Amino acid sequence: MSVWLTMVFPALFTAGMILMDTAESLFMVRAYDWALVNPTRTLCYNLTTTAISVVTALAVGSLETLNLIGNQLGLVSGHGFWSAIGDLNDKFPILGLVIVCIFAAAWLISYIAHWVEQYDDLGVHPASSSVYAESSRPTAGPGRAAAR
Repeated sequence: MSVWLTMVFPALFTAGMILMDTAESLFMVRAYDWALVNPTRTLCYNLTTTAISVVTALAVGSLETLNLIGNQLGLVSGHGFWSAIGDLNDKFPILGLVIVCIFAAAWLISYIAHWVEQYDDLGVHPASSSVYAESSRPTAGPGRAAAR
Protein backbone atom coordinates (compact mmCIF):
# COMPACT_ATOMS: atom_id res chain seq x y z
CA MET A 1 0.00 0.00 0.00
CA SER A 2 1.45 3.36 -0.99
CA VAL A 3 1.95 6.24 1.42
CA TRP A 4 -0.54 8.41 -0.46
CA LEU A 5 -3.23 5.77 -0.22
CA THR A 6 -2.59 5.49 3.51
CA MET A 7 -3.02 9.26 3.89
CA VAL A 8 -6.59 8.97 2.58
CA PHE A 9 -7.76 7.37 5.83
CA PRO A 10 -7.05 10.39 8.09
CA ALA A 11 -8.76 12.61 5.52
CA LEU A 12 -11.82 10.34 5.48
CA PHE A 13 -11.88 10.29 9.27
CA THR A 14 -11.70 14.09 9.35
CA ALA A 15 -14.51 14.41 6.82
CA GLY A 16 -16.67 11.98 8.80
CA MET A 17 -16.06 13.84 12.05
CA ILE A 18 -16.90 17.17 10.44
CA LEU A 19 -20.14 15.72 9.07
CA MET A 20 -21.14 14.24 12.44
CA ASP A 21 -20.19 17.38 14.41
CA THR A 22 -22.15 19.59 12.03
CA ALA A 23 -25.21 17.35 12.16
CA GLU A 24 -25.02 17.17 15.96
CA SER A 25 -24.67 20.95 16.23
CA LEU A 26 -27.70 21.56 14.02
CA PHE A 27 -29.73 19.04 16.00
CA MET A 28 -28.71 20.51 19.37
CA VAL A 29 -29.45 24.10 18.29
CA ARG A 30 -32.96 23.01 17.31
CA ALA A 31 -33.42 21.06 20.55
CA TYR A 32 -32.22 23.97 22.72
CA ASP A 33 -34.39 26.47 20.83
CA TRP A 34 -37.40 24.25 21.43
CA ALA A 35 -36.59 23.64 25.11
CA LEU A 36 -35.86 27.25 26.08
CA VAL A 37 -39.25 28.61 24.96
CA ASN A 38 -40.95 27.53 28.20
CA PRO A 39 -39.55 26.82 31.70
CA THR A 40 -41.48 23.54 31.88
CA ARG A 41 -39.85 22.37 28.67
CA THR A 42 -36.45 23.44 29.92
CA LEU A 43 -36.87 21.53 33.17
CA CYS A 44 -38.08 18.36 31.42
CA TYR A 45 -35.36 18.59 28.78
CA ASN A 46 -32.59 19.13 31.34
CA LEU A 47 -33.81 16.30 33.58
CA THR A 48 -34.11 13.88 30.67
CA THR A 49 -30.74 14.81 29.17
CA THR A 50 -29.01 14.58 32.55
CA ALA A 51 -30.60 11.21 33.34
CA ILE A 52 -29.61 9.74 29.97
CA SER A 53 -26.08 11.14 30.35
CA VAL A 54 -25.67 9.60 33.81
CA VAL A 55 -26.96 6.19 32.70
CA THR A 56 -24.77 6.30 29.59
CA ALA A 57 -21.66 7.26 31.56
CA LEU A 58 -22.29 4.49 34.10
CA ALA A 59 -22.87 1.91 31.35
CA VAL A 60 -19.77 2.86 29.35
CA GLY A 61 -17.60 3.11 32.46
CA SER A 62 -18.86 -0.25 33.74
CA LEU A 63 -18.19 -1.94 30.39
CA GLU A 64 -14.68 -0.51 30.25
CA THR A 65 -13.96 -1.49 33.86
CA LEU A 66 -15.29 -5.02 33.42
CA ASN A 67 -13.29 -5.41 30.21
CA LEU A 68 -10.14 -4.23 31.99
CA ILE A 69 -10.74 -6.67 34.86
CA GLY A 70 -11.42 -9.52 32.42
CA ASN A 71 -8.28 -8.78 30.41
CA GLN A 72 -6.05 -8.46 33.47
CA LEU A 73 -7.32 -11.70 35.02
CA GLY A 74 -7.37 -13.59 31.72
CA LEU A 75 -11.10 -14.27 31.86
CA VAL A 76 -12.11 -13.19 28.35
CA SER A 77 -11.72 -16.57 26.62
CA GLY A 78 -14.69 -18.86 26.25
CA HIS A 79 -18.40 -18.18 25.82
CA GLY A 80 -19.40 -16.78 29.19
CA PHE A 81 -20.01 -13.42 30.78
CA TRP A 82 -16.47 -12.13 30.22
CA SER A 83 -16.56 -13.06 26.56
CA ALA A 84 -19.80 -11.09 26.16
CA ILE A 85 -18.18 -8.06 27.84
CA GLY A 86 -15.22 -8.34 25.46
CA ASP A 87 -17.57 -8.57 22.48
CA LEU A 88 -19.47 -5.46 23.61
CA ASN A 89 -16.21 -3.54 23.96
CA ASP A 90 -15.26 -4.53 20.43
CA LYS A 91 -18.51 -2.94 19.19
CA PHE A 92 -18.12 0.52 20.75
CA PRO A 93 -18.72 2.38 17.44
CA ILE A 94 -22.14 0.72 17.22
CA LEU A 95 -22.76 1.49 20.90
CA GLY A 96 -21.94 5.15 20.20
CA LEU A 97 -24.49 5.23 17.40
CA VAL A 98 -27.08 3.67 19.73
CA ILE A 99 -26.36 6.36 22.34
CA VAL A 100 -26.84 9.13 19.75
CA CYS A 101 -30.12 7.54 18.68
CA ILE A 102 -31.28 7.37 22.32
CA PHE A 103 -30.69 11.11 22.75
CA ALA A 104 -32.50 11.86 19.48
CA ALA A 105 -35.40 9.59 20.45
CA ALA A 106 -35.64 11.24 23.89
CA TRP A 107 -35.93 14.67 22.28
CA LEU A 108 -38.48 13.42 19.75
CA ILE A 109 -40.58 11.70 22.44
CA SER A 110 -40.43 14.82 24.60
CA TYR A 111 -41.49 16.99 21.66
CA ILE A 112 -44.41 14.70 20.82
CA ALA A 113 -45.48 14.43 24.48
CA HIS A 114 -45.52 18.21 24.85
CA TRP A 115 -47.45 18.60 21.63
CA VAL A 116 -50.04 15.89 22.41
CA GLU A 117 -50.50 16.62 26.12
CA GLN A 118 -50.17 20.41 25.65
CA TYR A 119 -47.92 20.85 28.68
CA ASP A 120 -47.20 24.39 27.52
CA ASP A 121 -50.74 25.39 28.56
CA LEU A 122 -50.08 24.73 32.26
CA GLY A 123 -49.82 28.44 32.98
CA VAL A 124 -46.05 28.57 33.52
CA HIS A 125 -44.55 31.35 31.45
CA PRO A 126 -41.13 32.95 31.34
CA ALA A 127 -40.54 35.71 33.87
CA SER A 128 -40.45 38.63 31.48
CA SER A 129 -42.96 40.97 33.11
CA SER A 130 -41.78 44.14 34.80
CA VAL A 131 -43.61 43.21 38.04
CA TYR A 132 -41.42 40.13 38.45
CA ALA A 133 -38.30 42.06 37.53
CA GLU A 134 -39.06 44.75 40.13
CA SER A 135 -39.89 42.31 42.91
CA SER A 136 -36.75 40.25 42.35
CA ARG A 137 -34.35 43.17 42.83
CA PRO A 138 -32.68 43.44 46.21
CA THR A 139 -33.99 46.46 48.09
CA ALA A 140 -31.26 46.72 50.68
CA GLY A 141 -27.74 45.53 51.05
CA PRO A 142 -24.23 46.75 51.74
CA GLY A 143 -23.88 50.18 50.21
CA ARG A 144 -27.42 50.32 48.79
CA ALA A 145 -29.06 51.89 51.85
CA ALA A 146 -26.52 54.71 51.96
CA ALA A 147 -27.01 55.47 48.26
CA ARG A 148 -30.72 56.18 48.75
